[in-house]
Amino acid sequence: MKETEVRHEHQIKPGPCHHHGCPPPNEIVCIKTKKVYQECKQTEVFELKVYEWDKFNRSCDFSSPMVVPEGAAEIINCSIVPKFFSFDKCDKAAKPDKNSLPCNEPCDTPCYPPPQNESCCEVGKGRIKFTLWNDIDIPVFLEFDNGSTRRGCVRIKAPVSKTVTMPRAGTHPMFQCEVDLWITRCLLCFIEESNAADYSNSLEIHCCINVIMAFKLFAEVQLLIPAYGFCVPPECKEINGKCPPGEEEWPPYPPQEVDNC
Repeated sequence: MKETEVRHEHQIKPGPCHHHGCPPPNEIVCIKTKKVYQECKQTEVFELKVYEWDKFNRSCDFSSPMVVPEGAAEIINCSIVPKFFSFDKCDKAAKPDKNSLPCNEPCDTPCYPPPQNESCCEVGKGRIKFTLWNDIDIPVFLEFDNGSTRRGCVRIKAPVSKTVTMPRAGTHPMFQCEVDLWITRCLLCFIEESNAADYSNSLEIHCCINVIMAFKLFAEVQLLIPAYGFCVPPECKEINGKCPPGEEEWPPYPPQEVDNC
């Protein structure tokens, strides 16, 4: 066996340690990374109205609340496709320039539309503030007690603002913030009377959507950590479509004719 093959065979790979424990590291390295100094999480349930899914445009139609199927009295099951978002500090958010002109005004100088704000977080004294500036649309799948199923949409409508206490926030100029947001599942959906005066249907559907937010106070630091060397990735398995792998027919030459004369 070649020396390179021996090294590859005994190479340490990512994963859980053996029940006897992990092997000792072979070096101590200095890395630059995010160190979380404080964090907290918050769970919130959003009660959201369900709207129709436009099958032709394959998009949510937020002008049409979902109609309760005929013969249905309640919703027995609901589900969503989970979503994840991560937001960082607000100095990356676009802010309108007070000297910019609206584009519908005649002007000799360049004019630009006001930029859109981006969802972000801010570090204050003893707190972190998060603002969601962009709507989040969530497909929802409903099963009714009469056996019918429907696909609809709910929307977490911006702006949404949350402020949490973080004692060490604002105590050092290196501290930054990060907010992770998970939309995890649909807890339940229900049918109730509509309060909208201009809505012809007297019933509407609401869903309770579970959302988890994690607030983190971190700084970019250099850390000494034990290490096992560089990670060596395994070989990729390429997807070649529906055709089977090629067959190697070698040699591809015509057979040698044997002269019996």
